[in-house]
Amino acid sequence: MGLCKYCGEKAGLFRSKHKACEAKKIAGQTSIISEVEKFILEKESIENMQPTIQQIAAEHYIKTEELNALYGKGFDEAVAHILEDGVVSEEEETKIGKFKSQFNDFDNKIDTQDSILKVIKSLILRDLLNGSIPKSRVNFAGNAPFLLQKGEEFLWIFKNVAYHERVNKTVYVGRSQGVSVRIAKGIYYRTSSFKGNPVLTNELKYISEGILAFTNKHVWFSSDLKSFKIPYSKLITVEPFENGCGLLKDGASAKPQIFSNIDGWFTYNLVSNMVSMV
Repeated sequence: MGLCKYCGEKAGLFRSKHKACEAKKIAGQTSIISEVEKFILEKESIENMQPTIQQIAAEHYIKTEELNALYGKGFDEAVAHILEDGVVSEEEETKIGKFKSQFNDFDNKIDTQDSILKVIKSLILRDLLNGSIPKSRVNFAGNAPFLLQKGEEFLWIFKNVAYHERVNKTVYVGRSQGVSVRIAKGIYYRTSSFKGNPVLTNELKYISEGILAFTNKHVWFSSDLKSFKIPYSKLITVEPFENGCGLLKDGASAKPQIFSNIDGWFTYNLVSNMVSMV
């Protein structure tokens, strides 16, 4: 006679669980995810979150070691909801910060989907939409290959970026919906509206893979074969596509520079606004 792995009672011959107990656990998991989302989005006192979650877990056969994954899913749902509505408000930023403070090693145990990075991107865009140069919210792990100027700070860093130079032209397919951040203060196109990919032909020459960084003064790129910086004031074209961005700086001999394996929507919005502010 087998025992139910959830309640410990007899489950029947060759059985290891009651269907009702399994359904109860699944309902509890769903409830925890929903409660975490509500605590971040709606409820005032996030300090009461963990006792509430632990009570649900105890009543639905959910083990303590399973909770971090459920906290993470609830956090991902809350962040997705916040970003669908628009940029992160100061109130939402405070609630996210309070939620994050409830956990040790948050990045590795809770934020397995890098939702906090999505939040930071939104905060950068919020600063830009409010007419301010964003404050630095990222650090370079290790020795940075860039010699920043006095007062220059990193805004964002992409690693493992593929860099191409356009020999003649690249044909783009898809659509970018005429993406522009500044529709109105606090409003910008959502990522779901942002589509389009470059058709990589022999006219687009791969150069190298490296690190692409954006500061409050320049666009930087560093690789084993090529390194450079571009002042925002020198950029005359920003070309977006889904997983990358193309830049063209002022100059008769300047070649379009294409970066892929990055968040093209975020990059376009960041660079376009920085160009308009410098």
